[in-house]
Amino acid sequence: MNKHSYNYAASCFYGRLFTWNIVLEKPNQNRIENDLKYRYIKMKGNDSAEQIATLEDIFELNRNTKAIEQMREDVETYEETVRKQDALAEQARLKEQAAKEQESKVKSIKDKQQPKDNPKKSKP
Repeated sequence: MNKHSYNYAASCFYGRLFTWNIVLEKPNQNRIENDLKYRYIKMKGNDSAEQIATLEDIFELNRNTKAIEQMREDVETYEETVRKQDALAEQARLKEQAAKEQESKVKSIKDKQQPKDNPKKSKP
């Protein structure tokens, strides 16, 4: 095999490998974008035909990478905020539960320490 044949074969191999990566990347990119669309609709709270048409316009018809990136940032910020809010709500619930348990303990201790009223009173 001469040097030119080797270079041609290597070029073909790497060209096909590159093409194969692109072919495999496309479905993965579609899944990533569809996930972002779903998360965006979930964030907005509606899935109207107008909203879906707008998304298809941004992602497909008149692709707008700046709008897509802004959408991704908005969704990620929203999701992080919701996670933090959920964590704070859980902490508040646990603190409330602990406060009720402590209140119950205090009441139990107080009840033990109170002298019992003597129903039989001594006559003078």
